[in-house]
Amino acid sequence: MKKRKFQRVRASDIASLVCMAIFTLILILPLLWLVSASFQREGEIYTSPFRWIPMEFQWKNYASAWKVGHLDTAFISSVIIAALYIPCHVLSCVAIGFVFAKYRFRGKNGLFSLILMTMMIPQELTFFPIYGITRTLGLIDTHAGVVLPFLISGFGIFFMRQFCTYIPTAMMEAARIDGCKNTGLFFRIAIPQLRPAITALAILAFSFIWDEFAWSKLVLNSAERMSLPARLTTLAISPSHEVQTTELLAASVLAMLPLFLLFTIFQKHFIASVTNSGIKG
Repeated sequence: MKKRKFQRVRASDIASLVCMAIFTLILILPLLWLVSASFQREGEIYTSPFRWIPMEFQWKNYASAWKVGHLDTAFISSVIIAALYIPCHVLSCVAIGFVFAKYRFRGKNGLFSLILMTMMIPQELTFFPIYGITRTLGLIDTHAGVVLPFLISGFGIFFMRQFCTYIPTAMMEAARIDGCKNTGLFFRIAIPQLRPAITALAILAFSFIWDEFAWSKLVLNSAERMSLPARLTTLAISPSHEVQTTELLAASVLAMLPLFLLFTIFQKHFIASVTNSGIKG
């Protein structure tokens, strides 16, 4: 009887693994096509059936994309934008989330509801008033102007508030008795316990700002300050108004690499934050 039960459980586990493998393959199939097509000649991309392993790897596609698309300046610009955005965004969201989770004040629930309501507003609708503010501050065609609208997000505040609720109140009270001020509670008690969540938020913030296109295309005018997604649009069309397909595919792979490397390095912290939220929630 036990043997039959063991066999049934094992068969169900194998079926689950097969289903997850198929689902994962469906998700990564476009990425595999992108990488494969970036190494092929122009004509090979449109052959039917598609050749997943190129007959001859065209490494020159990447060199041409880097040179023609001026990706060196685009990478530098995107790195500067990310370096400005991530610390400001993460610190502000963690601080505000900590206040909503651990402090009591009048109008707390109503204010938090308003923050959640901002998540339902399409961000593009706010571009017009924010553009006026950015223009008044003289931040047009600057990296700071790209960062300005996204410094604080409703999702980031909600995300960090959920984790801050798990910080033991008794630990904070003990720290207060020992003379720890509010700043000390935040940096000495909250921050060390929120490291997995902070890492996850930083990865999400980097993923967002690295791929952000609409606002950066609107604010940045000069070619040397253009971010990577905006630069890809100029690479898509040559001076002769022809789509440079192979260069565009190669540039897309290069643009994707930082996100892949970042998640690979910090995946343990990201998975730990999701797992901890599931256990404690």
